[in-house]
Amino acid sequence: MEAPVKKGVNVIPVFDLLHTKVKLTECAPDIEEGQDPVDMARQVSLGGADEVAFIDVDIPRLGFKIWKEIISKLKEAVDIPVWFGYSMNTYEDFEVILNTGVDRVVIDVIGNTDQSIIDRLSWTFNKERIVVAVGGVKNPPESGRPEIELVHHLDKMPTGMNLIDWLKMAEYFGAGAILLSSYDTIGTGEGFDIEMIKAVTSAISVPVIAYGGAGELEHFYEVVKETGVRGVAATSVFTSGKFRPSEIKEFLESKKIEVAQ
Repeated sequence: MEAPVKKGVNVIPVFDLLHTKVKLTECAPDIEEGQDPVDMARQVSLGGADEVAFIDVDIPRLGFKIWKEIISKLKEAVDIPVWFGYSMNTYEDFEVILNTGVDRVVIDVIGNTDQSIIDRLSWTFNKERIVVAVGGVKNPPESGRPEIELVHHLDKMPTGMNLIDWLKMAEYFGAGAILLSSYDTIGTGEGFDIEMIKAVTSAISVPVIAYGGAGELEHFYEVVKETGVRGVAATSVFTSGKFRPSEIKEFLESKKIEVAQ
């Protein structure tokens, strides 16, 4: 069933999953540590999150099939929409996960991603359930590279592809939302990449969720005010316990920003 789209700005915790656990630190991939995703989902749901996203970052990937039971437990544990992504590589993979009842799938973008998958999924399952995740870097004019360049999420290497052009094509094929990260700011705690996000929101009409870089409440307000994003997403401020989703929403409301209820 399609999750309803809430009016107002959504606050969305995004958690990386390593060895089926929420990854709490930037440790080596072969170190097993972390929190149970079901417990984390309950925590942020009770803390006021509008939706919650889980991103499988295992390399090599364990395979999407191991997540079917976990997704079922997540759906039983919380009453907010659940996202899941990154383990699926084919249309059939996405189909299996969507049929588990997960509310939205996250399609991770690499340079050779087959955009026709977006088209098929949006027609079959409704575009609101299809989220495209992208990351980019800004390049100086004299570099000879795209001004905003799409980055391969696995090795963090630039692809030579123009991020804006790629997202216009994803919009054409039926992407329901964009989860946008800037590798210039993610993990810094110094704020979102306003310049990059504004360039994207000015170029496409698909809802954009800004992800990565926030460390203070003011950062969430700045990105909404300056770019018009439909959602804000973060990881470390939630895994560290620095903020609850409700605190971010209350701060935005204090600044006259409408938030999802």
